[in-house]
Amino acid sequence: MFDKLFAVCLLVDDFDKSLAFYRNTLGLMVNVHEDGFANFHLGETEFAIFQKDAAAAMFPATFMKPSGGVVVGFQVDNLDDSCKALTDKGVTFFEGPKTTDWGQKVAYLHDPDGNILEISEKMKSTDESYEGTIIEESLIDKSILQDIQITETHVEKVTPRHKTPWLKQWTLHRIRVSANQADTLAKKLSRALGKNHWYADYRTSSTHYIIFPDKIFRIDRSKPEQYEAAKKHGASLNIPEYQLDFDEATETTD
Repeated sequence: MFDKLFAVCLLVDDFDKSLAFYRNTLGLMVNVHEDGFANFHLGETEFAIFQKDAAAAMFPATFMKPSGGVVVGFQVDNLDDSCKALTDKGVTFFEGPKTTDWGQKVAYLHDPDGNILEISEKMKSTDESYEGTIIEESLIDKSILQDIQITETHVEKVTPRHKTPWLKQWTLHRIRVSANQADTLAKKLSRALGKNHWYADYRTSSTHYIIFPDKIFRIDRSKPEQYEAAKKHGASLNIPEYQLDFDEATETTD
């Protein structure tokens, strides 16, 4: 039914103040500006602000809730430079700039109505695909496999070494993930994995995603010390030590 985000419109209390913030402070280019309404050039998706009093022409004001329940994301080429430029204009960031567990640089601020704005740095892309493994029995939501390229599957009979006596077998899927899908898939897998005992991973010659329930590690393979935090977290989920041996993963190729 829905295959495209058409528009995001924020209902604001003080239109002039919000217009000045988005146009002058953030530097967005105005496309349409009418009484109590403005939208901005942002690619294919329309971003707009609408004075609440004027928006009441669409639906009663009683349905308008206090601000702060939405996060609007913008992307930039260089987060540090953008944050410095906005700070010089008097903007205060309540979180960041920082690097997430999956390797993306982000920072957060409020607009005049208290809505949360995320500014993130575009992830560097590569033509190299990620290769890895997912154990089907580890997934609470197995439908996620429909969106993943599986290159090979084999089944292992469970033994005491597997430490999963409630299962009869492990179904191991070898997967291939394109660079531009790696981050999004990691987030989906983190939500789909069973809460204990499990992780999934995939890697290129330079980067290794290790994905636990609700926790993602994006590791620079040239820095083996980064694996220590992933091993510690895996141990806290009762994953056997031998399954957390990532030494082979640090052998980068030329």
